Amino acid sequence: MPEYEDRITHNKEERNLEFKQSMDWNQPETKGKITKGILAMSNIRNGGLIVIGVEQQGEEFVLVGMETIHIESFTQDGVASYVANFASPYVEFSLTRHAVSINRFIVIDVKEFSEIPVVCRQDGPEGLRRGAIYTRTRRMNESAQVSSEAEMREILDMAIEKRIRAYFATTQRAGLISVPSETAERILRQQAEEDQRRFQEELPPEL
Repeated sequence: MPEYEDRITHNKEERNLEFKQSMDWNQPETKGKITKGILAMSNIRNGGLIVIGVEQQGEEFVLVGMETIHIESFTQDGVASYVANFASPYVEFSLTRHAVSINRFIVIDVKEFSEIPVVCRQDGPEGLRRGAIYTRTRRMNESAQVSSEAEMREILDMAIEKRIRAYFATTQRAGLISVPSETAERILRQQAEEDQRRFQEELPPEL
């Protein structure tokens, strides 16, 4: 089975799987939607996929494929260059073309952030907002700005886990004796309190 075919034909969206109908990358609306989706996927555990060429018809997702002019408008370099203007610090993803039967699709495979959560660095189309943190919400499968304490806590816990792993990796490489894991976690969580305060300021006032 070709790579990603099982996800393209999955027939329903998941938190880590988003479908988009055929669209032209050169349109501002498309750039906004795809950028928001990439930022959101980068802030969930294990990242996720955006598949372009799947159309929702009622409750079903139909493998319509992409128009030739649309699929040719998407390139790794073009999308990466645009998204880099909005992602702080950065986001890692790959963009590839795939065929299922006679239909062709774009698959954007987004990696989970490597160190700290990805924040939107400037305003842009489709409601992209400077300073916003996007995620794939649990209440429904959509890419949206973090809007709850639970969503923010999930993202911060991921960042703390990465700090703990990086700490032990560094001490092991240096040949140092590591402090007990419980102590390390307590220290790193204290260090993360400032991050939590900063991110909390980005939440809507009513939370």
